[in-house]
Amino acid sequence: MAINLQFQVVGPYLFRKSIQMPPSITPDSTVKEVLDVLSDKPNGGQNPLIPNFNYWAGHGTVNPQNNKVVALMYEFTSESTIPPNAKLQGDGFRLFSNLIDIPASFTDIPSNTSVIWQFYRSVTGRFVNQPEGTELTVRLKIFGQPQFDITPLNKVTRGSNVLEDENFIVDTYNLIFRQVRVDLNNRIAQEYKEAYDYALAHDPSLKATLSSAYNRKIEAM
Repeated sequence: MAINLQFQVVGPYLFRKSIQMPPSITPDSTVKEVLDVLSDKPNGGQNPLIPNFNYWAGHGTVNPQNNKVVALMYEFTSESTIPPNAKLQGDGFRLFSNLIDIPASFTDIPSNTSVIWQFYRSVTGRFVNQPEGTELTVRLKIFGQPQFDITPLNKVTRGSNVLEDENFIVDTYNLIFRQVRVDLNNRIAQEYKEAYDYALAHDPSLKATLSSAYNRKIEAM
C-alpha cells in the first residue's frame, strides 16, 4: 500500500509538496531512502518525484557514520508558498547549504552563529478509538539530531514503533527539513562543517552547482 508523504523545506523560502510515494517506500524506509526517491539521486536525477530537487550529504572524520544533509536544492515558482518576509520572489532555483561562515551582509544573523539543516518527522492521523474525521499530528522525536540514513519515517527509536504500540492509524507521514541557527563554537556546528567540507571535496556536483549558482538563477545560501 502506497503511503502519503507531506514533504517540506523551511528556510528563507517555504517549499511544500504532498506526494503519494511508490511501493518501494514503506513506513520503515529511512529518511535517506525517501530523499533518494524524491530526487532520484542514485540514477543521476533522471526521474525525480520532485522536479529539479536535489540534496547533498557528508560526514566528518570523528564519526564517519554520522552522515548529515548539508545542502538542499528545489525549484521555486510563482505557485510556491512565500513567507511574509521573503525576498527575491522571482522564479528560479533555490540552493540552500549550511552557513558555517556567516557573510557580513547578513546583518540579522549574529557573527557567532552557524545555520544548518535539521530534519523532523511527524505523522498525521488518529487513534483507533477516535471517530473517523479526527485528525491529530504526532511528532516522532529523538533526542538530538538522528542520522538521516538510518532513521525511518515511523519510529522514535530503532526497534520501537510507538504508533503500533498506541494503535495510531496513520494517514500522512510528514518530513520537514528546517534551517536552524546554532552557536558557531557548538560541537554540532563543527560536525556540520566537517560534513559540508567532505561533501564539497567528494561530490563534484555540489561544488559545480554552487559555482554556477548565480548564472543559473540559483540563490546560494
